[in-house]
Amino acid sequence: MVKINKELCIGCRKCVDVCGFGALKIEDGKASADNEKCISCEMCISHCPVEAITIKETGGEEKHKLIKNWAEEYAKTNGFNVNPKDKVLSVVIEGLIAKQEKFGKRYCPCRIQRIQENICPCVYHKDEIKKDGECHCQLFVRQKKSKLKLIKNGRM
Repeated sequence: MVKINKELCIGCRKCVDVCGFGALKIEDGKASADNEKCISCEMCISHCPVEAITIKETGGEEKHKLIKNWAEEYAKTNGFNVNPKDKVLSVVIEGLIAKQEKFGKRYCPCRIQRIQENICPCVYHKDEIKKDGECHCQLFVRQKKSKLKLIKNGRM
């Protein structure tokens, strides 16, 4: 869930354009958020040129749940899955939360440099999933082909 500082907002629409969930719009020349639609992906935050958007503070369990929900929705939208191994998934999510709290952005826990390209989902994740079956930090994994699909294609 995001909070918009109307005094800082310049109404540039960058946040609106990057939001894939329709959670942001421009009203009276300023961005406004519909937190019922917001999944806390923080793409709007990383694209705001004047840092007018911040994340609303939530508790640890709530942060974990928000990031997990975001990751599941993002994966579904992009044709892959979150890691089905609960322990791995939990460790990666905790790493994302720690980076967010320490550096103010949700940097990928497996990347050292704190640069825009390494904000989760990092720019490398789709190529890594395609090549290796998972992204480097193991948050996202390739969808498994169903047995039925393999049988239909004569591969089983």
